[in-house]
Amino acid sequence: MTKSAINKRSVQDNSQPVDTFITCADDMSVFVWRHFGDRWAFSYIDVVKCFDNSLTYSRKQTDKATQNLRLTCIKAYPRQPMLVVGDSKGIIRVFQVTHDRALLLSTHELIKGLEISSKEDGIVEIFITSDEQFAIIAFESGLICCYDVKNSFNFVGHIERDA
Repeated sequence: MTKSAINKRSVQDNSQPVDTFITCADDMSVFVWRHFGDRWAFSYIDVVKCFDNSLTYSRKQTDKATQNLRLTCIKAYPRQPMLVVGDSKGIIRVFQVTHDRALLLSTHELIKGLEISSKEDGIVEIFITSDEQFAIIAFESGLICCYDVKNSFNFVGHIERDA
């Protein structure tokens, strides 16, 4: 399971809890956890149902399109109530998080700027700059790439490993 904190400023208002974090699980689900006084509550996001609402739990484990798909990382935006979920095929999904649900805003199959790169290169880490303009994304192959968040995650360039 992967865990990431959501910036308190991004989700806090009079009706929002102060303590919030997100996790993703092996069953392709994301949980947004919120602390309310003496208890924790969560919102459940079934990522697979974002692109095929008819998939049941057992079908998504055996369906050819999803049986090898795994959520590999999550990252909350620094200022907005949004999160990015990366998977084992190099695809990210952007969600807007409200107090009781998450809305899929976009899906991006990331271009890595290399013709020889593996099409299914899993995402291992996502970093979003504090101004939410760029995302730095690391892949299983060792590639580290920069993307323009405000422009549909368009490829900007490679980051040198020793930089």
